[in-house]
Parts: sequence; C-alpha cells; structure tokens
Amino acid sequence: MNLKKLTLPVFFVMIVFIGFGDRFLPSPLNQMSYSARTSVNRFLMGLAPSFRAERPDGNTEKAVNSLNP
Repeated sequence: MNLKKLTLPVFFVMIVFIGFGDRFLPSPLNQMSYSARTSVNRFLMGLAPSFRAERPDGNTEKAVNSLNP
C-alpha cells in the first residue's frame, strides 16, 4: 500500500477522534478522546505567551502621587 494514499485518511481519522470522539464513541474510547483533546489544547495554549494586562492609569496615578507631598 502506498504511504501517500494512507496519510490523508489516517490524519482525518485522528482529527475526528480528537475533536469529536467523546460525543459518539463508546465509554473507554470517549474518555481517551477527551483526554487527548485536553492535552493538545493545553499544549497549544502553552505555546502562546501569557498576557498580563497592566492598569492603563498606572503611570498617571504615579505622577499624581509624586505631585502631592
């Protein structure tokens, strides 16, 4: 069997298993699908930098506090 012909269907089955398997698969497989999706999601979210919003009025507040003795 040609590897190129097998790659696309296997990839499609993996995407369906990870994305939607917990909705229609029987009991042991739906837990595996859910945990796989959770692991992939955590991995992808870990690649993104964390964003900590600063208070936009922080510099203004510091400037006002420095004016008042």
